[in-house]
Amino acid sequence: RHIRRMAVRYAERRRALLAAVARHLPSWSVTGVAAGLHAVLVPQRPVPPEALDAMAHVPGGLGAIPLASYAQANRPRPGLVVGYGSVSTDRIERGITAMATAAP
Repeated sequence: RHIRRMAVRYAERRRALLAAVARHLPSWSVTGVAAGLHAVLVPQRPVPPEALDAMAHVPGGLGAIPLASYAQANRPRPGLVVGYGSVSTDRIERGITAMATAAP
């Protein structure tokens, strides 16, 4: 029962994340949502690393981590890793809204 209940909650949170990104960051795509409780937000246009850092650390954001933090390449792919497993759907909406205000 617990696993079934949590699967429903995680699906709700995943839908909330996808909807919030579509609404507030429409030029960004979301990948990796089928793999777990994190998603990768990828800008479709170039975004400077400083802007990604600002979005990741904006007050009220979701505590995102720049994708470059996981890369070993000299020119890492731009993006943000966002965890949504322990965040309410309302908090996801507010967090993506806050991150969008810091987007270039």
